[in-house]
Amino acid sequence: MIKKSFICFIVMIVCVSGAFALKYDYYGTVVTVSSDTNHQVTEYIGAYFETPSHGLERFIPLKFRDARARVSGVVCSDPVSERTENGFKVLRIGDPDTLISGSKEYELSYNYYTGKDFVKNEDVFYFNLLGTENECKTDYFESFVIIPLYYAQNDEMISLSEEDLNISLFRGFYGDERDKNPVSYVSHIEDDCLVINCSATDLRTGEGITILVRLPEGYFSGKDFLRLIRTIFYAVSVLLIVLAYLSYRKYGVDEPSIVTARFSPPDGLSPMYVGYLADNSVDGKDISAMLFYWADKGYIRIEELERGNYQAVKLVSELEGAPIAERNLFKGLFNSLAKDNVLNLHKISPEKMSDVVSKCKRQVEGYFEGNRAIEEHSSSVKSQLFAVFAFVPLLLFSVYHTFVLFQIDMIVFSMYISIFPLLIISRVLSSVINNWKIKKKKFFSIVGIVLLYAIMLLSFKLMFNPLNVPYLFFAVICSSVILLISKFITKKSAYGRRITDEMLGFREFIEKVEMEQLRLLINDDPDFYYHILCYAIVLRLEKKWADKFKFVTLQNPAWYSGTGAFEAVMFSRIASTVATSVNMSVAERNASHTVSTVSSHGGGFSGGGFGGGGSRSW
Repeated sequence: MIKKSFICFIVMIVCVSGAFALKYDYYGTVVTVSSDTNHQVTEYIGAYFETPSHGLERFIPLKFRDARARVSGVVCSDPVSERTENGFKVLRIGDPDTLISGSKEYELSYNYYTGKDFVKNEDVFYFNLLGTENECKTDYFESFVIIPLYYAQNDEMISLSEEDLNISLFRGFYGDERDKNPVSYVSHIEDDCLVINCSATDLRTGEGITILVRLPEGYFSGKDFLRLIRTIFYAVSVLLIVLAYLSYRKYGVDEPSIVTARFSPPDGLSPMYVGYLADNSVDGKDISAMLFYWADKGYIRIEELERGNYQAVKLVSELEGAPIAERNLFKGLFNSLAKDNVLNLHKISPEKMSDVVSKCKRQVEGYFEGNRAIEEHSSSVKSQLFAVFAFVPLLLFSVYHTFVLFQIDMIVFSMYISIFPLLIISRVLSSVINNWKIKKKKFFSIVGIVLLYAIMLLSFKLMFNPLNVPYLFFAVICSSVILLISKFITKKSAYGRRITDEMLGFREFIEKVEMEQLRLLINDDPDFYYHILCYAIVLRLEKKWADKFKFVTLQNPAWYSGTGAFEAVMFSRIASTVATSVNMSVAERNASHTVSTVSSHGGGFSGGGFGGGGSRSW
C-alpha cells in the first residue's frame, strides 16, 4: 500500500512539474470579423519556458458542431510548420535544432474561415479568444475584437449600430455554464467598426475566454461547404434509388407466369439441377437427393447399419451419359470419400466434401450459361451494376465523415464498417430473395437483416462520438434499398421463364396432389413415390411428400436395407440426416479457413465556439 502511494505521489509530482514547464506572462489576440466569414486573427504571445524547449505547438480547432473551418495565410515571427491532426490545425513554432529557455515573444497571424450558418436561422460570431486546451496558466490576457458596422446584402450596404448587436463574454473551463463567469468589456467605434476590448488575469490551466455576438440575419455571407457536400450526398443517394427502381421496372419485371401442375421435372433434369433452380445453390439437401436419385436408378444402394447410421454402396463404376457435374459428383463421393466403394454418411471428410461441393456448384452454374442462361444478359449486368452502386451512399458518408473530422485514416475505417457488412448482407440477401421467389414468405427476413445492419453501424456512435447518426442512418437506408432493388433486377430469359414455370408446376404437383390421384399413379408405377422423393427433397417438401403416404402401403425399394420397420417417412429422416452431415462438413471446412482509438477534442467551453484550441511546448 505504501509502495503504491509512493508511485502515485511521484506521478503527481511529474505531472505538476510538466504543467509548469511553460507559462504565459501575456497572451493577446486581435480578431477582425469579416462578413464573408474569413476572419483575421493575430496572436501576441509572451511565453516563459521553465525548461529548455524548441518552441510552441499551437492547436487550432477546425470543427465546431457540424461546421468546418479552414486556416490559411499563416505568418509567424519564428519558423513554423503546419499539419492537420485529429480535427486540429497544428502549427509547430520554433527551430528543431535550437533550444530556448526563459522569456520568448511570438507574433502569429492567420485567416480563419468558418463558413456560414453553423447556427440555424441566426448569424452569430461565437469565438474562443483563448482556448481551453492550453497546457499552462496565463498571467494576463487581453483581446480586441473588431466588428465592421457595414455589410452588403442584396447589393445594398446596410449600416449597424452597437445597439443592433448582442454581446457577451465569459470565462471558464470546458463544460462550464455560459453565464457562470461573465467578463466585462469596453467598446468604442473606430473607422466604422465596433472595437470590443476585454482583459483578464490569473487564468488557470484549461481556463479560456469566449465571445458571443448575435448579429442581424444576413450579416455573414460565407459559403457553407459542408451543406454543399451534404446536398450532393442526399441528391446522389436519392438519384441512385430512382435509377435503380427505373431499371427494375425495365429490366426486372418478368412476364406473368403460367403455372400448370406437371408430374415430371423440367427438361428431365436431375434433382441437383432442380435444386439449383430453386435456390441458386448446391448444398447438403442436393447431395442427399442425388443419393436417392442414384439409388432409384440402380447406381447405388443405401444401407442402415444401426439406427440412424447409414452408408451408400457403389454398384456401378461410373455414370455413363450423365451431365459432367453428376459424373464428377459421383466420382468425388465414391472415389475420394468412400472406402472400398462404401461411403459412410456419418464419417465425411470436411475438406474433401467442401472441395467436391464447390467444384460441383461451379459445373452446375456452367450448365446454365449461354443458350441455357436463366436470366437475360442485360438484366444481369444491371443487377450487378446497382449492387456496386449500393455502396455509393455509404462511401459518400465516409468521405463526408472524413471531411468533417479532418482525419484521413477515418475514411479507411468508415469504408470498412460500410463495405464489409454490406458484402455479407448482399450474400445473405441473395439467398433469402431466391427462397422468397418460391415461397413468398421471406419479407420480414429481409427487413430483419436491414435492421440488424443499421443497428450494427449505429453502434459505432458509442465509440466515435463525432459520428453523425442522422446521415449515417440515411446512408444505411439508401444503400440497403439500392441493394434490395438490385436483387430484383433479374428478368428471366425465354428459357429461364419456361424452365422456371415447369419447376413451379412440378412443385405445385408435389405440394398439392390429391390422394385419389396418387393412388392411380402408384397403381401404374409402384415405385412412383421413390421417383419423386429426390425432387421433393431439393424443393424442401420431403416431409409433405412422405405425409401423403402415411396410410399407403408402399413396396420396400430394392435399393434399401435397414434394421428398423420400413415406413415412408423414414426416407425424409435419412435425407435430413445426410443433408445436415454434408452442410456441417462444408461449414467446418469454411470455418477453418476464416481465420485505432480515434480521439477528438472539444473547442471552447459551455458548448464552445470556433477558434481557441490550445498550445504547449515542444
